[in-house]
Amino acid sequence: MWYLYMGETEDYLINVNAAVACSGAPTPGTAVSSIANFCNSGTPTLSVSGYSVASGLTFQWYQSATTGPYAWSPISGADSTTYVSPSIAQTTYYYCEVSCGASSAGTNTLTVTNSARL
Repeated sequence: MWYLYMGETEDYLINVNAAVACSGAPTPGTAVSSIANFCNSGTPTLSVSGYSVASGLTFQWYQSATTGPYAWSPISGADSTTYVSPSIAQTTYYYCEVSCGASSAGTNTLTVTNSARL
């Protein structure tokens, strides 16, 4: 048995333009976490959006277990707009630094709170 299918096809033309190269201090955007509170252990996914769109931007996530003053440490391998943290057991603070060459700007500070320790 043979079947004959008649259908429509469409042709599309898509132009992809390269992003403009970054220059000067970038707009860092806003950092958010998939969880703000957890009990005993949690695995937050952090992301940044609203940053300057340009080629040449770099991203680096930082964390601190203390506040006032923060003791920021770069997170090894956390160099993109999204970072999935390994499980954490204490309240931890995060931010992302967005850089263009020698110029950089940081996002807001995120607090991921261990509710069991309050």
